[in-house]
Amino acid sequence: MEPTLEDYLLAIILLILLSRILGLILKRFGIAELVGYVAAGLILGPFAIAVSEPFGLTWGIRPDIPIEVFADFGILVLMLYTGLSTDFHTFRQVKRASFVVGIAGVAVTFTMIFVVLMAIGVGVNASLFIAALLSNTAIEVSAGILMKFPESKLKSVVIGASFVDDIVGVVLLGIVSSLIFVGHPDVLAISFIGVKVVAFLLISLFMFSWLLNRTFDRFTRSEEKVLLTATILTGLFFAVLARELGLHPVIGAYVAGFVIGRWGSIPDPMLEHSVSRNKLIHELEAPITAFFAPIFFAYIGLLFVTAGQPDYYSLAILVTVLSILGIAGKLVGCGFGARLSGFPAKESAVIGFAMGGRGGLELVLLRFGLNSEVISSTEFTAVVTMILITVFVAPILFGQSAKRLSDD
Repeated sequence: MEPTLEDYLLAIILLILLSRILGLILKRFGIAELVGYVAAGLILGPFAIAVSEPFGLTWGIRPDIPIEVFADFGILVLMLYTGLSTDFHTFRQVKRASFVVGIAGVAVTFTMIFVVLMAIGVGVNASLFIAALLSNTAIEVSAGILMKFPESKLKSVVIGASFVDDIVGVVLLGIVSSLIFVGHPDVLAISFIGVKVVAFLLISLFMFSWLLNRTFDRFTRSEEKVLLTATILTGLFFAVLARELGLHPVIGAYVAGFVIGRWGSIPDPMLEHSVSRNKLIHELEAPITAFFAPIFFAYIGLLFVTAGQPDYYSLAILVTVLSILGIAGKLVGCGFGARLSGFPAKESAVIGFAMGGRGGLELVLLRFGLNSEVISSTEFTAVVTMILITVFVAPILFGQSAKRLSDD
């Protein structure tokens, strides 16, 4: 029997309710709320399904398309908010550091994972694919970790580096795909990916920026939430444009927020730009906290499903290896990049831990690897497990390292 609209509404109610309850409980113990959100998805999805199936019951929430749509919309709004709340003046000061941290994190993580996977007997193609996939930082997880973190140079570097990381990751995956499916790097295809990335950024940051500045100036005095409507529509448009260019939609939503945030930083005699930007941030923060962030991270928990019957011994080894390398690669790579950029050791560690999460983009691309038979069902399950572990562990490690930093 196909689920009805009422079934999906009930599922969303349960996901949000349990996510918020667990998130608030964990927050009392100094643990990031998003850990509770993911736990809610795991409990209501895979755990409930596993418990009920032996009794012939159909309990449990599955990651069906209607829930996926809610989750995808939620992460786009969260990324729009993240770009909007990025301090443009601070970002300009740390853009070099963002590039160094992002590129170093990708390079070190990719190298560590590829070398170790080859050493333990994983095939060349699977090692390349998994290493490229997991060298990327989930900007949505970084945004969730840093949402309540005060505006600072450190926060701007992490968000900026996550953005750079995503762009570099897209190009790297393009190179790896050419190696796997063509047998040699397709220079033309790789160059085309690079051109699309550069074109999207240039068009967004210059041509669209100029157009949005003139348009948004007309909305600053409106009391009818016109500016908020225009902001959300702009975020969705940029997400669609990014997708059409072969980039992940979250990159487009973040760039849209960043462009609008830059408009808000333009000095004007009555400070209308700054007031409007702060008002937009306030208006978006409430629904993100109450609805969008919980539903997205709970959806990540729902995605923990196995493909086929895995080899549990190999699975345990792979999960352990990938989890250690995934966190260590970002800690070493991004931490090293932060040290090169002048950050002290403890702040560099905070940046490295904040960059340790993986998320939705990796899960989407992982399905492609499984369907294309680049990776086995055991490798698929191991990577899914590792992604979920980093979503849990990265906020905890970040919180502990940030607390030690603030205590000094």
